[in-house]
Amino acid sequence: MKFKSLLLLTISFLALTLSTTAQQTSKAKKEKEFLKTCDAIAHAYLKRDIKKMNSFIDPKIGIYLSYRPSLLYSYLHFDKLPTVYTINESGKMIADSYPGDNLEFYFPNLDSAQIIKPVRLYSKLKNDCYGHGWNKFGSFADSVHIPSNLSTIINTLIEEYENYLPDKKEEIEEFKNELVKVKAIEKNSRWVVYNQFKNKDLIFYLTWIKNKWHLTFFDFAEPCEVY
Repeated sequence: MKFKSLLLLTISFLALTLSTTAQQTSKAKKEKEFLKTCDAIAHAYLKRDIKKMNSFIDPKIGIYLSYRPSLLYSYLHFDKLPTVYTINESGKMIADSYPGDNLEFYFPNLDSAQIIKPVRLYSKLKNDCYGHGWNKFGSFADSVHIPSNLSTIINTLIEEYENYLPDKKEEIEEFKNELVKVKAIEKNSRWVVYNQFKNKDLIFYLTWIKNKWHLTFFDFAEPCEVY
């Protein structure tokens, strides 16, 4: 009887050990893929490789872009990033058309090679609106806090519309529906910041969807009050 109990205890211990090891291996693989995806998107961004960036976008989720068309920050949602661009006099690569909106989506002018620093996990990155800027420079990802940049923008739009444009009930309802989707995305996302470039910061969400990291949000507005 004692032998049987000891055998059962040993089997249970081995099963728990194997399960724990498998979970640790899975987590390590997930972290490795995260860093690899960050690096791939950053390189694609610098090379202006739209096709490569689109390969990280889940067509069922799409990609959100934040921008500032007026006093209010706003957002756009597409299945994929647009593929038609014009190079202006300053070397900016600007998207030709965004129906109904004037969004300048551009990539930095790469006159000289820029070295991308490896992403490191850091949960205390901040951007001060009052002249101090970022508290650190480099490549960072926050694996501690749930990001809220995009949902904050949509929440603000809902408040502004309800207070000043209450008759636009259809738009308000659309914002509220979108907010539910965005919060679900943010729950499984990480905020990634490359602020080492001279021309523009690279800020985006990577979201864990079906055992793969996907690009779901580009922050072109960089509203420091949501950081």
